[in-house]
Amino acid sequence: MESVCFDGLMLTDLYSVVSDRRPAQLNALSAEVEGRDGVVPRGMRYGCPQVSIRVVAVGDADALFEARRELTAAFSARDPRKLEFGNDGGLYYMAQPMSLEWTQHVGSASLDVQFLVPSPAMYGAVRTATVPSGGSVEIEVRGSYPTAPTIVAPSASRAGGDGSVWGLTLDEGAFVHVALSSVVSRRVEVDCGNAICKVSGAVSAITLDSDWFEFAPGAHVIRMDNGTGEATVTWQERWLA
Repeated sequence: MESVCFDGLMLTDLYSVVSDRRPAQLNALSAEVEGRDGVVPRGMRYGCPQVSIRVVAVGDADALFEARRELTAAFSARDPRKLEFGNDGGLYYMAQPMSLEWTQHVGSASLDVQFLVPSPAMYGAVRTATVPSGGSVEIEVRGSYPTAPTIVAPSASRAGGDGSVWGLTLDEGAFVHVALSSVVSRRVEVDCGNAICKVSGAVSAITLDSDWFEFAPGAHVIRMDNGTGEATVTWQERWLA
């Protein structure tokens, strides 16, 4: 039986579990134009995976009462938690229980759990790379879905001059720049996935012409194109189920 773990509780160590998983479907987007035949293509988007499990507890009335109490508490999360299946090689979903349905049997009880999985892609290994002060680094992003990195530079210094910035460029195209008010080195943190920038722990902003980085699977070059101060770039592999 495939192992199933939710929010740190290994369900299959205690109960029989059957899963039903359907991957996210790719859907075409289109728009109608008045007076024109057909539709205008507007790109593609993934929906959400459909994930559900059935947990079966066996025992006398007291044991089933305890199982029901334990499982109801286990699936009471009001935000997404880690949901792992043993056959996925370490990949996992972030999932939130959406509905619970109990069925009582003679000597057993079953719980059907339907999950809300907000993202179409599973989560994999966390990778890091170091961009040397004033230099560049080549990285290889594994996976099958784009991922947004975080950037931390403990001692970032601007290039010099009024309004100068510190920052990185991705593949000599997109860049993320942060304006620093003085030549004194500062800690800079950029969370591209959540669109948050901090300077010395205080919420700040990237420059208006900057981009929040997104890594597509494949090879990339990250270069420190402004200022100095070693930076650590961290990303998590994302995989379509």
